[in-house]
Amino acid sequence: MDHQTEQTVRSLAGQQHWAISRKQALAAGMTAKEVALQVRTKKWQNIHPGVYATHNAKVDWWTRAWAAVLYAGKGAALSHYAAAYVWGLEKSQPAMLTVSVPAERTVKRQPGFRVMRRRRVEVVRRKRLPVTSIRQTVLDLTAQAGFTLDDTAALLGRAAQKNLLEPSALLELLDAQHGHPMSNRLRAACADAAEGVESSLESRILRHVIRAHGLPGFRLQDPLDVQDQLDDDSRTPSTSTDVRPPDATENRSAPGGAPDDGVSAGGRRVRRCDLRNRALGIRIEGDGVAWHGGDRFHEDRRRDRQAAARGEMTLRVTWDAAEDPCQVALDVASTMAHRGWDGVPTPCSPACDILEQWSARTQPAGKAASSSVTST
Repeated sequence: MDHQTEQTVRSLAGQQHWAISRKQALAAGMTAKEVALQVRTKKWQNIHPGVYATHNAKVDWWTRAWAAVLYAGKGAALSHYAAAYVWGLEKSQPAMLTVSVPAERTVKRQPGFRVMRRRRVEVVRRKRLPVTSIRQTVLDLTAQAGFTLDDTAALLGRAAQKNLLEPSALLELLDAQHGHPMSNRLRAACADAAEGVESSLESRILRHVIRAHGLPGFRLQDPLDVQDQLDDDSRTPSTSTDVRPPDATENRSAPGGAPDDGVSAGGRRVRRCDLRNRALGIRIEGDGVAWHGGDRFHEDRRRDRQAAARGEMTLRVTWDAAEDPCQVALDVASTMAHRGWDGVPTPCSPACDILEQWSARTQPAGKAASSSVTST
């Protein structure tokens, strides 16, 4: 193999995480005997029939991904959880890869990956690797059995935090590709994401605590320290259930893919809280273990102290508490009442006893004692 051919092959393989197909090697100028010699002398190693790693070290996940796509051939793309990992939506490398190919093609399955034949699929390149588009990947994952509304909200939240996907773009593809088995659930999650929901816990609080019990005046992803953004409406108690986020919602992701708690405003970082009622000085924070443990625990408490210094109350809601949304709603409503709200929470269902508990909490102590004596 001459020097120019060797450099061409090396450059191509380097762009494909050191994977190359026999067809590519021949097109680059190698002969069939030269390809066979690389394998026989163990300079290259077989991954799939006609696909090689151009080294003899351990084959990593990215080389496997490239090898699967090269083996599957024209129109093939990494999809489902493998594509989600490439997009940064999943933390773990899936052991089993999924490769989508055009429906008219038949590809023999190989160890380590499965093949899906599809009539409609949107393919792009991510890190040079053919993968399903971010919105196609989200549609594929949410179509799987067992994928819940919480799972969907979490997935859309991760995409939003990385500024990868707008809900409107996802809905556009959903409309174009008819027959999604969970389209209603996905549309609901998109509606939440469009309003600023960035996690499944935020979605749970918004839907089952705030909206379901008629608690007004809360805004999503509200800036914490931009006092000049206060408008006249936010200075007086609101009677609406407006939970739309403020306009500044860019830069939602932090280094490493963790959810950020800041937005950009005038070139400086502005901290945000999950839900905030400015008029009553109440903040609600979803306290998920994944992002609020470790150092974040101490940072969150520092922010709580700063909020208290401004006269604001911080209510932290964990996943465990969110499993009892009526009780959380009662606590939020009671806090609102202590801070000047004169409304009444509404039951979320016929089985919801929030009104009875609300009456018990808000009944004057003297009257409660009198009722107790009378009943005795």
